[in-house]
Amino acid sequence: VGIFQYTSISPNTISFFSLCVAVVAAYLFAFFSYPAILLGVLLLHFVYTLDTLDGQYARYKGLTSKFGRWFDPFVDALKIVFIFIALSFRTYSITSDYRVFIWGTIALVNSLLTFYILNTRGLLIREATFEVKLKKNIYVGYEISLYWAISFFVIINKLHLGLVVLATAGALSWIKCFLSVRNYYVRHKEEIENAK
Repeated sequence: VGIFQYTSISPNTISFFSLCVAVVAAYLFAFFSYPAILLGVLLLHFVYTLDTLDGQYARYKGLTSKFGRWFDPFVDALKIVFIFIALSFRTYSITSDYRVFIWGTIALVNSLLTFYILNTRGLLIREATFEVKLKKNIYVGYEISLYWAISFFVIINKLHLGLVVLATAGALSWIKCFLSVRNYYVRHKEEIENAK
């Protein structure tokens, strides 16, 4: 955040730049050979760094806004769409198996459902410490876990397997997120309803 302290860059500009970098990563995934897609993996993690930076920067500079709170998750969802389209296209160009688009679409929908639940949980849950966990230190549904999973399958050059795993494990992810939020609501229903 310190490097932007004396600039006039807006947090939304950082969010938009992260989208541009994600599009470049997606382009590398879709159209380039194996060594080049490793650069796409690095860009994907740079995208996540920018994504964590924009919110911190907005709070640091006092530039938070309602539009920014809407724009940031919108951009995050777009990034996921571009990346899954690129991964599906690349896998199809290698395998000529049209089913990769089915697996890719299911993986995308699962990711968006998880993303939606985690980004709207604040409507019910006021606790800053609320987290969705599979086990004590294994968190579910965060963008970085998706990027690490994608990176792993790109690095081992098994995108077809990666789409299948993300399609199936992704369903477990949003179901776990939904149940965690629902269970919280059931336990705190009276408190939540009275706060409205």
